[in-house]
Amino acid sequence: MDKPKVDYILALHTWPELPAGTIGLKKGSMMASSTNLYFKITGKGGHAAHPHRGIDPIVVSSYIVTAIQSIISRNIGPLDSAVISFGKLQAGTTSNIIPDYAIAEGTVRTLRPDVNKKIEERIRDLIKLQAESFGAKAEVKYENISPPVINDPYIIDVLERSSFDSIGHENIRWLDNPSMGSEDFAFYLEKIPGVLIRLGTHNDTEESKLPLHNSKIIFDERSIETGVNFMTNAIFSLLNS
Repeated sequence: MDKPKVDYILALHTWPELPAGTIGLKKGSMMASSTNLYFKITGKGGHAAHPHRGIDPIVVSSYIVTAIQSIISRNIGPLDSAVISFGKLQAGTTSNIIPDYAIAEGTVRTLRPDVNKKIEERIRDLIKLQAESFGAKAEVKYENISPPVINDPYIIDVLERSSFDSIGHENIRWLDNPSMGSEDFAFYLEKIPGVLIRLGTHNDTEESKLPLHNSKIIFDERSIETGVNFMTNAIFSLLNS
C-alpha cells in the first residue's frame, strides 16, 4: 500500500435489503469486529446412572453458555451493540456415558474495541470461575479475527455529492444502523482513510430479498451498472477533491 502510496480506499458490497439501482451510505461504524471464542471443559467421565461419582462437563458447559449471555444484558451498556453466539457444542459419543470433556465454539461481534476487550475479560473470568464452582477445569481461547469497519465521514460526504452526477441523489439511501457482520476490509481502514458502501440488489422477487450467504439468493443484475457508474464517478470525485 506504499508503492505507490494509497490515499483512499473504497469497498462496494452487495446488499439485498436495498433495491437495485440504489447505494447505501453510512458514516462511522459500518460493520462489527469478529472474534472466535473457544472453550473446553474437562470434568470426570463415568456412567450416566451414577453422575455423583463424576463431574459432568455437559452440565458445566450448559451453565456457561447460558451465563455468558448475561454479559450482553448486564455488563455492556444498552446503547453499545454486541453479539455473542455459539454455533458448536460438542461432547460425548453415546447416551449412557458422562464424557470426560465438552467443547464449545462461538463468535463475538462488537462495534468498538473497548467493548470487545471488556467482553473478553468477562468471558475469561466467567468460564474459569463457573468451571471451578463445579470442580471442573476450563481452557479458553479468544481469537480476534478482524477489527470493526469504521467509515471515514469526509469520504462519505464526497461520495454523496458525486452521486448527483452518477446515479442521481434520489438513489442514495442513508443506513440507520451498522451491520453486526464483519469484513476483513477493516484491516485496510486501520492504515488508509476509506469507506465500505452498500450496493442495492433486490427487486420484486422473493429470491432477491433473501439474506446474504443464502444459497438461493438471486441478485438483480441491473445493480452492476449502478455499481460501476457510482464507483467510477466516486473515484474521479475523490481525485478532484
